[in-house]
Amino acid sequence: MALEKELQLYKDKLSELIKDEGKYVLIHDSSIIDTFSSYEDAIKEGYKLFKLEPFLVKQIQSIEHIQFISRLRSSPYPIPCRVPWPSRTGASCCRAAWQLPSMPPLF
Repeated sequence: MALEKELQLYKDKLSELIKDEGKYVLIHDSSIIDTFSSYEDAIKEGYKLFKLEPFLVKQIQSIEHIQFISRLRSSPYPIPCRVPWPSRTGASCCRAAWQLPSMPPLF
């Protein structure tokens, strides 16, 4: 996995880094280079020092916020309906087609 060492170092040193919570840490290989007040400053410094070598810039957070982004167009999760319900034409809304059996209705 890419940046495995850098991510492990971040986890191991989080208790020390937490004093700078909200800032961004620049990590290369097995070294913490510095912390920065903005993501842009950290990225610029990373490219300046390491060119195209892999490096990690991560915001220091005591609670990790998980983000999921998928490139898949089809999803098992409900997609908000674009047809007003009930529509002026009397057509039914598409919302029922997207509800999973175990989930409560969206509207």
